[in-house]
Amino acid sequence: VLQSYAAHGVPINAIAPENEPRAASAFPAMYFPEPNEQQWLTQNLAPALTAAHLSPRIYGSDTSWQLENYADTLAASPAGRLLKGIAWHCYGGIPTVMSNLHRHAPSLDQIVTECAPNLGHYAVPQIVIGAMRNWASEVTLWNIATDPAGGPVEAPNSGCHGCRGLVTIDENTHTVSLNPDYYELGQIGTFVQSGAWRISSNNFTSYRQQRSGAWATSGLDDVAFRNPDGSRVLVVYNNSSTASRFAVAWRGRSFTHVLPPGATVTFRWNP
Repeated sequence: VLQSYAAHGVPINAIAPENEPRAASAFPAMYFPEPNEQQWLTQNLAPALTAAHLSPRIYGSDTSWQLENYADTLAASPAGRLLKGIAWHCYGGIPTVMSNLHRHAPSLDQIVTECAPNLGHYAVPQIVIGAMRNWASEVTLWNIATDPAGGPVEAPNSGCHGCRGLVTIDENTHTVSLNPDYYELGQIGTFVQSGAWRISSNNFTSYRQQRSGAWATSGLDDVAFRNPDGSRVLVVYNNSSTASRFAVAWRGRSFTHVLPPGATVTFRWNP
């Protein structure tokens, strides 16, 4: 399959053994517990890639934050040495589990490969900020593009109710609509360059996990980066019901800003 994609001009540089390995269901997934994934990685996938002279990056787990033990077990197993990193989804749990993993497996990259915002507990800015503050190097929202009804959907799936893509494409009118999530991702993607490093910044929210679910406390949340060209970027999200005034200080200089409730702002400056 990888060779066929490449032959058609679509090289694949990263793969995951299984989508949602603990969620056997009608959508494309298969129950694939940790021992099975470990065995398949070491005895099947890795030898097959070597024999075919292919070397894509391999990301294990590819399931939600709430299944922290899956990623931990996989990373600590003999299969861990074959992995480039761990892939996560946002549908349960809290993003700080990625920092927990980083403490005992710092060499593993971590990425968020799937997140349909209406199925999770966090607004889009908090998904990205929470992931990036906890060692994620990439965040992907699902789905990229859908029709006005949230499809197309392959039977026997019933669809992702209420889900919409970053882009809505109406095949009847031949129109394209860019949805709010598209612009929320742009708050980071437009200003943070490839190869940027996350740098320290204060934040004023925390993530909580209880049996009833996961959520972020009210307040300002943010993430900061240093771009390869030396510029700095700060993204701030107001996760509260009232406007918030805050100050940004850097090397003895500062400015203030008032952010409306539920709004996101991006600042970029040169040192």
